[in-house]
Amino acid sequence: MLRPVVTEKSLRQQENGQYIFDISQNYTKPQIKFLIEKIFKVRVKSVKTNRLPIHSTTSKRFVIKLVKGQSLNYENLSSELVENVFSSLTTNTKLESLIK
Repeated sequence: MLRPVVTEKSLRQQENGQYIFDISQNYTKPQIKFLIEKIFKVRVKSVKTNRLPIHSTTSKRFVIKLVKGQSLNYENLSSELVENVFSSLTTNTKLESLIK
């Protein structure tokens, strides 16, 4: 599941258009980009992933950078919307078929 990381460092990075999340390790960078763009209706400039030693078997942390002038508001995000987008994208789904 998609979970935002809220720390002092992540809040400082938000000022530069960078947002940090944790997600299941099964998702690739293109899939993460697709999910963020569909859920938040923004354009993602880049995705960087990192496996955390503590959670290495279950999740990974990723940092997204948005196109200049855009921001995320995940405080009002409904879990139903996230579930719907996640259900449309499984790890076996061809990403090209979803983007069309």
